[in-house]
Amino acid sequence: MKITASNLIHWAGLATMVAGILFIVIQPIHPPKNLSSVTTCAWAIIHYLTIAMSFYGLISIAGIYARQVKEAGWLGGDMRSGLNGERKPCNPYPAPVSSERAMKRIQRIVNQFKEHNYENGCLR
Repeated sequence: MKITASNLIHWAGLATMVAGILFIVIQPIHPPKNLSSVTTCAWAIIHYLTIAMSFYGLISIAGIYARQVKEAGWLGGDMRSGLNGERKPCNPYPAPVSSERAMKRIQRIVNQFKEHNYENGCLR
């Protein structure tokens, strides 16, 4: 069987159901949480089931990721929707803010606090 995105998505649904059922089954039969129960057979069985539940949960997350890749592309950053619905490329490297502009912004924020008589975040 070849592993494809659609196969992974379908198997992830089954894995999600198995992980959920294991989660529900483990809760009421979990041994008491004290040191003496760690060496019992019941503790070992429950924790092996917990490891299986985690494995199926991991397959579920891989299926969700495969679905997202199928819809939005790798890392979801290939295209970004515009306001009017058209799709435009996403710029992964935004233009840096110049130090002059940054200082002006900071000064404007500081002046707003001075106008309202704030001192250390409190009104005077």
